[in-house]
Amino acid sequence: MDVRHAPSDLLVIGFAGDTVPQDVRDHLDKAVESGVVRLLDLVVVSRDAGGELSLAEAEDLGLRFAEMALPEQGLVGEDDVMDAAEDLDPGQTALVVLFEHVWARELTAAVRGTGGELLAAHRIPAWVLDEIEDAAAGDD
Repeated sequence: MDVRHAPSDLLVIGFAGDTVPQDVRDHLDKAVESGVVRLLDLVVVSRDAGGELSLAEAEDLGLRFAEMALPEQGLVGEDDVMDAAEDLDPGQTALVVLFEHVWARELTAAVRGTGGELLAAHRIPAWVLDEIEDAAAGDD
């Protein structure tokens, strides 16, 4: 079965200040370079102290993967950007990133090829899992 895409996630991550921290940019580069995920699109939305909005694309962040053309730039739509902007206070920045779970492409093909279907999908934030693990460790 021909599967062109694996499951993908659109994340909006907020930061204080007017840019995405370098450590986050470095980890984005590593994730893309590892082949575990494929970056489909990325937009950075910033609201300055005066409340003015500005937008930046991947190439404006100095990301190594930005030297390659994003395969499907434009998938992060104006509505996604405006939704992110609504939640920004002055002096904050949001990274709006759409990435594909490359590791799941073959699994997706197998599920579809055998007549299976996705019945539900839920993202559990890392901090929730950390809290559950911490609570379980405290029960010992």
